[in-house]
Amino acid sequence: MLPTNIRGDAVEADLEDWARMQIANAGGWMCKWVIPSVKGPPDNIVFWPQGRSAAPIVHFLEFKNGVDGKVEKLQHEFHKRLAYFGHTVKVPRDKVWISAYIDRYAPKPLQPAKLP
Repeated sequence: MLPTNIRGDAVEADLEDWARMQIANAGGWMCKWVIPSVKGPPDNIVFWPQGRSAAPIVHFLEFKNGVDGKVEKLQHEFHKRLAYFGHTVKVPRDKVWISAYIDRYAPKPLQPAKLP
């Protein structure tokens, strides 16, 4: 169980820690992204190995608390800049979203071929 704030939303840092562990268990790598002297970059970068897609996948994650967590103006501008270069910024707000994200992007084990 994650610690919650007064509204019952998971605390952002605890949600990040939980996501980092779940993504690692699913075969991905999530690391904190800090750019000194630059304001607005997303909190984390997630790397997925080549799996379901033809190439490895990289996403940027900006964690927010519950539905009320707002993306700041500087963050939004940074997200738009990344989108211009073809990168995706995702904004997870709870464990349900993170679980669905992992189900979608985690590499699946190869299934044995069925012979006719």
